[in-house]
Amino acid sequence: MTDDLYIWINRWDEFQTYHKKRDKIWAPPWIKLYPRLLTDPDFLALTESSQLILVKLFMLFSKSRQSVSKDTRMLSHLLHQRVTNRQLESLNHAGYISFCSRTVLEQRRAAFWNRSIRDVEVEEDKELSEVHTEASTPSDDIDFGADLARLKYPNIPKGAIVT
Repeated sequence: MTDDLYIWINRWDEFQTYHKKRDKIWAPPWIKLYPRLLTDPDFLALTESSQLILVKLFMLFSKSRQSVSKDTRMLSHLLHQRVTNRQLESLNHAGYISFCSRTVLEQRRAAFWNRSIRDVEVEEDKELSEVHTEASTPSDDIDFGADLARLKYPNIPKGAIVT
């Protein structure tokens, strides 16, 4: 009965932004993988094998346009690594994936692909403004020449002009 179940990557829309290309579903040849996984307690609690399976599932999920069967024999073949139900259950328990029927999968895919490009652009602009706000303030202007000189000569005052 696992043949009837599919894998859905939870919060996929937060990590990947796809656009329709010529009104067709299109998967870019890359995916986003955030370094915050390295400090995520749920990710770190997984075995190394399960961590690798998750990253490979991200790639397969993208390549297959979000249609990945829960069939462990097929997954083992496609990922070139033994995949067990226990590992999939651990990824599910950690909140990275969920299992769904074909009907639910189609509904989730439709919801993902029917988001307007404007929604995606608004989300990206919001993320960029949040990153910019957190990363710098107006007083954080960078003068690389002065900063490099200060590394070599630490007694140079911050406002000094360096040539």
